[in-house]
Amino acid sequence: NTVYDCSNLNIDSIDTNTFNGLNNVRLIDLGKNQIEVLKSGTFSNLDSLEEIKLNENRISLIEENSFQNLKNLRILHLFLNSLASLNGNEFQLSNNFDSITRLDLSYNQLTKLKANQFNGLFNLYELNLYSNRLNSLEANALFGMSNLGILSMGQNNLTSLRKEFFTGISKLELLNLDKNQIESIES
Repeated sequence: NTVYDCSNLNIDSIDTNTFNGLNNVRLIDLGKNQIEVLKSGTFSNLDSLEEIKLNENRISLIEENSFQNLKNLRILHLFLNSLASLNGNEFQLSNNFDSITRLDLSYNQLTKLKANQFNGLFNLYELNLYSNRLNSLEANALFGMSNLGILSMGQNNLTSLRKEFFTGISKLELLNLDKNQIESIES
């Protein structure tokens, strides 16, 4: 299997068909670039792809269907970007995104997690939301993530936690909430 290393090349955009035909690529590394938008269809039908590194870019928008039919994708690095919000369809099951086990969204600018925010990530084991600006966690934001074992939400702006936020989470082994201002936890 092949590694496609395009890290640290000052790339500021990716054309939709850039990776077409790279059927044996296992890892695409686009870290440490200047990418601002992930366009629809950027990563699609890459059967061998297991890991995508998009860390340390300027990504502020992930268009719907940016990730499509990636049946073997296990790890997605999106840390150190400029994501202020997620519209809820970036990681949908209809795009065969259910194989992912690790999603790193740390060091972004996310303020809110909406209901069903990560719908379709049934096999996700680790979700890293450390050092964002989270101040609102809607009920059922993690709904359907029955295999979630590690959740890191430290260094955010959280002041309270409601039990409805954790609906459907039964295998959680580690919950990191350090460096927040939590005043209340509803049981």
